[in-house]
Amino acid sequence: MSSLIGPQQSTFIEGRQIIDGIIILNKVMHEAKNNKKPVLIFKADFEKAYDSVNWKFLDNMMSKFGFCPKWRTWIGECISSATVLILVNGSPTEEFQMEKGLRQGDPLASFLFLMIAEALNGLMMKAVEENLFQGVEIGRSGLKLTHLQYADDSIFFCEANEQNVMVLKSILRCFEMIFGLKVNFFKSSLIGLNVEKVNLEAYAEKLNCAIGKVPFKYLGLLIGSNPRRLSTWAPVIDIMKKRLSNWKRDSLSFGGRIILLNYVLSSILMYYFSTLKAPKQVTLLLTKLQRNFLWGGGENSRKTTWVKWETICNRKLEGGLGVKDLQKFNLALLGKWRWRFLLEKEALWKQVLEAKYTIDKSEMWEANKWDRLGSAWWRDLWKIEYAVDGKRGWFKEGVGKKVGEGKETLFWHEIWVGDKQLKEKFNRLFSLSKEKDVCIAYMGEWKNGEWTWN
Repeated sequence: MSSLIGPQQSTFIEGRQIIDGIIILNKVMHEAKNNKKPVLIFKADFEKAYDSVNWKFLDNMMSKFGFCPKWRTWIGECISSATVLILVNGSPTEEFQMEKGLRQGDPLASFLFLMIAEALNGLMMKAVEENLFQGVEIGRSGLKLTHLQYADDSIFFCEANEQNVMVLKSILRCFEMIFGLKVNFFKSSLIGLNVEKVNLEAYAEKLNCAIGKVPFKYLGLLIGSNPRRLSTWAPVIDIMKKRLSNWKRDSLSFGGRIILLNYVLSSILMYYFSTLKAPKQVTLLLTKLQRNFLWGGGENSRKTTWVKWETICNRKLEGGLGVKDLQKFNLALLGKWRWRFLLEKEALWKQVLEAKYTIDKSEMWEANKWDRLGSAWWRDLWKIEYAVDGKRGWFKEGVGKKVGEGKETLFWHEIWVGDKQLKEKFNRLFSLSKEKDVCIAYMGEWKNGEWTWN
């Protein structure tokens, strides 16, 4: 599917994650803020997206993607043979056949819907190609972004002018007439960055939509908010308080509370912790809620803690209970972005970071090199090197590279022999070398367990 669906779509595709779109959108907003670019962001709300899919055009899209007639016939039978009934006052009506739409919950439905959604991506790319629609340029590399998709959750961004607004409206109307997916403009919203209020109101009137404000919610997170403010984390704290309510505490054994802390609550925090660095005040508050829940206390009451919380957070092999240390959990999830940067080759979020910060993968091994540049998220990504017990370099110690042919691994700058970069081990040789940015295959190869220079 990754070869068929454009990089703007981040759902149900191997190697893509929901948080990718959040990072990209934050970079777009940071670009507009820093360079004072007038930018429009349009959050589209599709009406009953899965229920409105036109089967005829789904078949047409599969044909365009190269699916053979036999395969398309099988898919057609799967989606058209279903029957439905309606409960009226608790009594079922007679069954009748569907004429359009996809059944939510069907294992095929998500992938089939992506093919329909890809048509919208094609229309946007064609508009850009014909110079009818101008997206937001990131950095000076020429990379322009126009939209992001997560299934039927679409968001568009462009330079703030009337032509872009009218072209976007035309594209969405055409998409509705051809493929059956209709945008509810009354539930959609238009957000302006560095746009005068009069102009923003005029653009919103042309789209017949509401005017949104920053920060706004996208895929469950507040976009444009300051992660260092307690108000940004208020939804997480509220969810934790509800999950750790008194009745659950009283009805669970000590072992049950441990399981709840380890598996249920960690999954709640994972989404936020993967994208934002929590301030110390927040981690202390969340830890307090966990500690009181574990030992039987309430939000406003405490009970005796028989074991230090640091011991509780140790691994079971070390005498602990394996409860996650929230600060380290947060840092590990943020560190995963650096690991993904080294691993993934053509991900859209990686292209955006490379365009904005002109950084390559060799610099991702360094510690705290870019902490004064970029957004708060970008600075936090580098400062995590110092955030674990004041120890520098934990990321480099925990990440290594398995070499294949050596054509994609940098000889001097990456960790592929031992636990350090060769430029650190052999600083004198590195300073004398005229080939500082070459790959392993250029320098030599392993033969029969021995290194042979080229």
